Amino acid sequence: MDQSKSIKIILIGKGYVGKTSLLLNYTKGVFVDTYQTTSEGLERRQLERNGEKYNISLWDTAGQYLFHSILPMYVRGANAVIMVFATDSLHSFSEIDDWKSKVMKRGTNEDTVLVLVANKCDVQRMTENDMEQLATFGGYDLCFQTSAKTGENVNRMFEETIDLVIERFGDNLQKRDIDLNREKQPKRGSLKCTC
Repeated sequence: MDQSKSIKIILIGKGYVGKTSLLLNYTKGVFVDTYQTTSEGLERRQLERNGEKYNISLWDTAGQYLFHSILPMYVRGANAVIMVFATDSLHSFSEIDDWKSKVMKRGTNEDTVLVLVANKCDVQRMTENDMEQLATFGGYDLCFQTSAKTGENVNRMFEETIDLVIERFGDNLQKRDIDLNREKQPKRGSLKCTC
């Protein structure tokens, strides 16, 4: 058994925006074209950075209003929250502030990495300037336009989120024994957007 630091990342947003597809693209390299309502999902990934081992827990949350009451259970202790909306759905974007408000009240802290993701850029793309303005106004640390379908920026989004969590939390990440075979942190930094 080796010691590994644990990182918890959750994906939040309205239903049909592609949260599950982003997660499956990153963890399994697949795209599933059919939609099925998610009540919860968990994928794990192990990786190494600068000689340290990390166990990444990636939580997929349901976007339907029916599941809002269980949101606090997922948010508690998250190192990063990825807020996802679909570029082809103005309604999904209009709900982002509501999702963010709920998340910030339920277990996150000032060090939690906040990421804004405009998914489905293969269908409709936003300008880099628009993305930067949305992210800056919303107080996000990172922002990306992604396509779960084509894979555009999916790995990059997750990897840069993980890197920022490691930078921000450092030695404060919880260590746990894993089987590889089977004080105050800095405030939010400058915004980085990838379109």
